[in-house]
Amino acid sequence: EASLPIKKRVVLKPDDVCLLYDVSKTPLNTPVEVDEGQEASFAIYPIAASCRLSWNGEGTSFHAEGPSNVKGIARFAYDPSAKPTTCTLLNAKGKKVRALTMKFHEESNTVLVRFPAAQGGLDLVFE
Repeated sequence: EASLPIKKRVVLKPDDVCLLYDVSKTPLNTPVEVDEGQEASFAIYPIAASCRLSWNGEGTSFHAEGPSNVKGIARFAYDPSAKPTTCTLLNAKGKKVRALTMKFHEESNTVLVRFPAAQGGLDLVFE
């Protein structure tokens, strides 16, 4: 679903096409390979998005890129002891762009972020 909902139970029929992700299996604070031979740990981790997301190489900053006509939406899991309070959206020149919205789902420790289309690239910086 385009809204990237959190569901406790899903019923699938034959021939249904669906992407399911167990948020309890997210590798929060566990070293994962980010480049060949390089590992990093994350207190916030992308689960799914309407655009391509990549880690910026430091902290809790991610780069988003997608088609100009597709609104950005992404769900991130977070470590409850390091829950983000804000997310700033920056353009390629590092300037803050239009507002985004954050909606927390406390039970799953996830946050849904909605932002303008990411053509040309935008950075999402969590604090």
